[in-house]
Formats: sequence, structure tokens, C-alpha cells
Amino acid sequence: MRDLFQHLEFTGFGPSSVLPEGSEPVSGQIKKNGPGGLKHQVKVLVPKEPGIYGLVDSSGILIYVGKAKNLRKRLQSYFLKKKSKEKKLIRRASLICWQTCFSEFHAFLREIEVINLFLPNANVMGVAHRLRPVYLVLTSSEAPAIKLLKKLPGKYLEAFGPFNQGKTLRNAINILNETLGLRDCAEKTLIHFANQKILLEMLPQFGCLRYEIGNCLGPCAGGCSRKAYLEKVRQIKEYLKGETAPVLEILRNQMTEFAGTLQFEFAGLVKQKIQTLERFSQILQKVKDSGKLNFIYWQKLNDGQFAINIICEGVLVHAEIVEQFKSKLPLPKSLIEKISRKVKDNKKVIWESYQKLLIQRWFKKMQNELDQTIPFPMV
Repeated sequence: MRDLFQHLEFTGFGPSSVLPEGSEPVSGQIKKNGPGGLKHQVKVLVPKEPGIYGLVDSSGILIYVGKAKNLRKRLQSYFLKKKSKEKKLIRRASLICWQTCFSEFHAFLREIEVINLFLPNANVMGVAHRLRPVYLVLTSSEAPAIKLLKKLPGKYLEAFGPFNQGKTLRNAINILNETLGLRDCAEKTLIHFANQKILLEMLPQFGCLRYEIGNCLGPCAGGCSRKAYLEKVRQIKEYLKGETAPVLEILRNQMTEFAGTLQFEFAGLVKQKIQTLERFSQILQKVKDSGKLNFIYWQKLNDGQFAINIICEGVLVHAEIVEQFKSKLPLPKSLIEKISRKVKDNKKVIWESYQKLLIQRWFKKMQNELDQTIPFPMV
């Protein structure tokens, strides 16, 4: 779809909300028709620092954005392999531009920021709408349902996320619905609990296969009372809060019954459901933990200075460069006051849900970096 719209000529990477405040990143560019060609200029002019780079074609369109721990080494690799994606890209490029980013962490976030600003056609990964993060929501309708939604609704009973949409997540939701008998139909479906008055003695119409085979309580067809359905809603709320034992006990009892009647195939299927819910519980707990993350992530830079990154509720709300920083000493009052202001403005973070997933990914990949974090309570 991006190719349907006219691309503007590239004139620079633009402002950033993820680079340290008050810092001046170094930018540069080299042209294909420059002295010695691109390969020679990369070797001589491109710095050996962390940053991002862009490839611009002869029409002046940014076609690719990448990141690197060492910009010169990464760009030199484009000229080494005879047949590769990099070789094809460098042949299309008439200009290479770059911007230093102080640390690999900032380059990691800055790359995604630029990709989602320009949408270069050679970037497959990193486009926010392709990741399609989803939220796990327990709706606040007359008969609440647990669903995966792309956006948080105005009202809900419980909500967790964002998640990377995946098979485990979808399977877990289906298992929970079937185990507790919760509905998964559209929100606009009319609800008719048992013992509810029927208008003109007309029975409600329904065509739900799940109700007919017995794994939905059928609140739309008078299959259960409001009290019985809300009891199941209470169980799912407890499960989402971490009380997984009651739901897993239901499945374990089913597995025991099947095994007792020598129906080992069905017992095996129930065991797989239990394993799926156990994996889902781990994923859910990680998302909960990331949403509560309030810490300072400090990094010592090559020039001896320090980058201070403030992570609030899992997203980067502020970064700055300081001359001195000692992790074991109390924070300066001026920094605490600045953090307080930034935390209040947390809702202004661009790509908030996507950035949470990125920061989770960063610390999962770079686990040693966790040693350079200091918990910071909400202020």
C-alpha cells in the first residue's frame, strides 16, 4: 500500500524522541559519484560508532534503514558478499547517509522510529503495523467475554498487553473459553439468561455450535443463569490475576477421567491444553512485569560520559547524557525532578505499545544489560 502514495525526497532522518535530550548526534553522507566511489568513502569517512544508516536511490527516495553497533564495519560488509540482499541494495544506492546514536540501545530504537516515519520499501521487519500487537481484554458487556483486540475499548473489566500475536495466545484463549464455558461470539449478540422474561413468549434464536456440543454456557439462549455465568467470569478474572490452579484442576480431572477409561488419545489432547495454558501463564506474567517496569538504565559511553535512560511502565520516557553517574549513590535532586515531570507525560510516548515490545526484546537479547538497571519507584 505504501507504493500507492508519492514518496518525498529524503532530506534527513528528522527529529527524534528516543535520542538523549540535548545531545547532538553526528550525521553524514557520501555519494556514489564521490571520490573513490562508495566503498572507498565508507572506509575513510564513516565513523566506527553505534548508529543508524540509510540507503537512498537515484530518485532521492530512502529505500532502506538499518542499525549498527559499528557503522563503518556494517556498511563495509555490504561490499563483501557477491550475492546477497546487501549487495542488491548497495547497487541501488546512489547515496549513503548515517547518524550516530551514542549507544546500540538508542540505535535500536532510533532505527524503528525512522522506519515507521519513512516506510522504506526494502525494510520488511520493524514496521509497527506489521507487528500487529494485540491486547487481551475481558469485556464489560452483559455477558463478559475474553478476547484478543487490536485496540483497547473504552470500557473493560480486565486488560493486559500488548502481546505479539501468536499461536500460543490464540490457542490459550480458545482453551479458557471452552473450559469455563464463556462465549466467544460478537459483542452485539443479544443475551438471554435463564429465567429472564421472554417478550411475547418468543424463544431466543441461536445457532451456536459450541452451545450445542456443550462447551459454552449459552447465555444468548437461556442456557444458564446470570449468576452461573458471572461465577465463570469471576474464575477467569482470578486466572488472569495469577490464580491458575482452579482452571488447571478442571483440565487435570478431565485428563484423569479419560486415562481411567483407557481413552489415552483424549487424555493426551487435554495434557496439551494444560501445557499451552502453562506457557500462556508465563507469557502473561512477563507482559504484566514489563508494564510495571520503572527503572533507570544507565550506559557508559566510549567518551567516558554516561547515557541515562528512564523507563516508565515499559517505555522510554526520557534519556540524557551526563558527565558523571554512580549507580550506588542517591540520584541528584534535579534528575529526580526531571524524571517526575517525564513520568507525568508518559502518555505522549510515540509508538507506546510497540516500544514496550521492543524494550522487552532488547533486554531478552542483551540480558547482561540488566546489571546496569536501577529500580525507580513511581513518582
